[in-house]
Amino acid sequence: MAIVLELTTLATMERLLTLFFYISVFFLPFPDAYAQSNQNMSLGTTLLSSSPNNSYWASPSGHFAFGFYPIGSGQFLVGIWFNKIPEKTLVWSANRDQPVKNGSTILLTIDGWVGFTDSQGQQNWIYNGSDRVNSGSMLDTGNLVLVSSNTSVIWQSFEYPSDTLLPGQNLAQEITLYSNHMDGDYRTGRFTLVLQSDSNLVLYPTNRRFIFPNGAYYWTGTDGTKSPVYLVFNQTGAIYLLSSTNHIISIISSHLVNTTEDYYQRVTLDSDGFFRQYSRQKSPDSSLSWTVVSTTPSNKSACGIPGVCGYNGYCVLDQDQKAKCLCPDKFSYLDPSYPFSGCKKDFITGCEGYTPSNYSMVELQDVDWPNGDYEMLTTDKESCKDACMKDCNCDLAVYRVSFCYKKRLPWLDGRQDRTIGLRALIKVANGNEQLKIAKQQQRSLIMVSEFLIGFSAIIFLLSLVVIACILKKRAGYPRVPSSVEPIEINPISNLIPFKYKHLFDATNGFKDILGRGSFGTVYKGVLDLGHQFEIAVKQLNKVVEKGEKVFRTELSVIGQTHHKNLVQLLGFCDESDHRLLVYEFMHNGTLADFLFSSIRPSWGERVELALGIARGITYLHEECRAPIIHCDIKPQNVLLDKFNIPKIADFGLAKLLQHDQTRTDTDIRGTRGYVAPEWFRNVSITAKVDVYSFGIMLLEIICCRKRMDLGQDDERQVILSDWVYDRFCEGKVHMLIEGEDEALGDLEQVVRMVKVGLWCIQDDPSMRPSMKIVILMLEGIIEVDQPPSSYVSAR
Repeated sequence: MAIVLELTTLATMERLLTLFFYISVFFLPFPDAYAQSNQNMSLGTTLLSSSPNNSYWASPSGHFAFGFYPIGSGQFLVGIWFNKIPEKTLVWSANRDQPVKNGSTILLTIDGWVGFTDSQGQQNWIYNGSDRVNSGSMLDTGNLVLVSSNTSVIWQSFEYPSDTLLPGQNLAQEITLYSNHMDGDYRTGRFTLVLQSDSNLVLYPTNRRFIFPNGAYYWTGTDGTKSPVYLVFNQTGAIYLLSSTNHIISIISSHLVNTTEDYYQRVTLDSDGFFRQYSRQKSPDSSLSWTVVSTTPSNKSACGIPGVCGYNGYCVLDQDQKAKCLCPDKFSYLDPSYPFSGCKKDFITGCEGYTPSNYSMVELQDVDWPNGDYEMLTTDKESCKDACMKDCNCDLAVYRVSFCYKKRLPWLDGRQDRTIGLRALIKVANGNEQLKIAKQQQRSLIMVSEFLIGFSAIIFLLSLVVIACILKKRAGYPRVPSSVEPIEINPISNLIPFKYKHLFDATNGFKDILGRGSFGTVYKGVLDLGHQFEIAVKQLNKVVEKGEKVFRTELSVIGQTHHKNLVQLLGFCDESDHRLLVYEFMHNGTLADFLFSSIRPSWGERVELALGIARGITYLHEECRAPIIHCDIKPQNVLLDKFNIPKIADFGLAKLLQHDQTRTDTDIRGTRGYVAPEWFRNVSITAKVDVYSFGIMLLEIICCRKRMDLGQDDERQVILSDWVYDRFCEGKVHMLIEGEDEALGDLEQVVRMVKVGLWCIQDDPSMRPSMKIVILMLEGIIEVDQPPSSYVSAR
């Protein structure tokens, strides 16, 4: 039976915990300890997701296992879990945001590295450091350890937690726990726990650390204590902060749990933002479950956690006192499968053609959105309604005992509040009138878009026919029919296969160099089609040596991408060992030439450039048939047509480069200064690397300055991101655009773009917005929060 002792005073608790500490300190598994009985995993050992009998390694007692953890739909996490109970509760994962499919493997290589390969052959490393692993063990503490030939621990899962700590596991400063997305959904969630470098243990919503007043919703107040400080989860079940002098400086858990072998324990940052301690009897009985022992913070309800229901939603408590998120009338969930995602309105509003009679007020009793009001009035409820109704900018009025607070969309931190007289007065469209208008406009846009796309496709195909016919008739120029050969694999849409000789002639022997990049050299060429038709020919280097079929298969992905802000690929050559791509020619050069010349582009031009580039990257990430990570976003890879419309070049080429299954500094993709910090770590690369590169480039667009300028007299201005951040923190953003009257007259937009840029270059990829969100923030549709200070300077 579990023995739970309730302590009533901090002094008594501290004395008892100190006693427990000195008794048990020699038995706790600190990083240098490796004395537990274990079952070694030798070099060359492999686990298979497809093999029920060989999909995990168990600890000596079998209480814990490491391997492939099934999450449904044929997907797996590489993780650690409680293995002897029906729940199989997950406590750690190496790939929580990128599950692998059946057919994946985990291996301890003969070279002494540990990683996993997904079903597509993509390698991800758990550990590939300079010290070689000799063996690995899954310990009965739930800790996966990797040891060297002299039996010293060189890596352990206890030092890289996900959302859970186990007894004996200590959390060091600046090591972070992230909640899960939802119960049963193990993706990175919305809440974070971190023991900061100032020794303060803090809970805060993800992306809102350091943001006043909506930052931390729990803190220990221990800042200023001399480092190092550890968060200790003792074998006795006590949770506390321990100072460098081995003194308890803060009690996190007010309970002690009997630590007999009959009970499991864990402490988890749950998806609702609470740090909860759980206990469960060690029994396979499915009628048993985890019991909550303590909850941090203990003085808040679920609706007291900032942002728990996202934008425009509001929180109410269910019968278990957990958060339930609702949407106001005529609003719907952004993601119906995830009520915590927030809500969107199902009608249109705005000041253009605004008529109050088309709207009415919906009243919600005891509901409040406490932040973000732009005007406060002293009046009665009916006058409050009337004031909001007459104001086209007002989407919500909160009435609270003679005070009327007017707010614009979006709203944050909505919650049920039993304050007497509290009313939320929400402006909505009468009937479905505005919704119908929105849908009609949307249908019209779709019809126009479909017509334009179809018409463009027809014109493009006809142009190809004309080109082919002309080239066939004219001697001395590339004859397309002789270079176009049957494609035995799935045809590459709209791409012309050229002979090498024809491109050699068109480029005058590859003499006119337009530029050089990480993928190869670009030459200017001319085809005579009755008129001079200019092209750009990229001669690829380091192309993957897998033959013509694979090359054309990869090109089929690029050939199916069509967007206003992408450079159009016209054709290719894969003759012998020659690999060339033929693009439309861009008359106005690169964005770098445009930005960093002696004549500074206007502010309006720069805003449109930023939006155009963001739309192009969004298309690559989310809208094309096969999503593409560019890996080398920079001003030199953004070209301008004759109307100065930005077009992204070199997308999709990363897959055509030679690469092996390892990740080293020498094969990091991208350009110095624009490379995201995760390229230098043993973590998976995601689309967020392009967000980081865009962020650096956005700051360059704002300031018309290169990311690094060694010619600056003031050394503080050498690294652009550092200079921008310092000016932003000082409230002197105007210094970034000195002498530009147009930009100074649009300072609100400048500040918004600066904040977006700083969000994009956050060190932690999960804190960066997606490119779709970047567009919404740049356009002012979504309010941009104060960016945290944890960004990384350009490398």
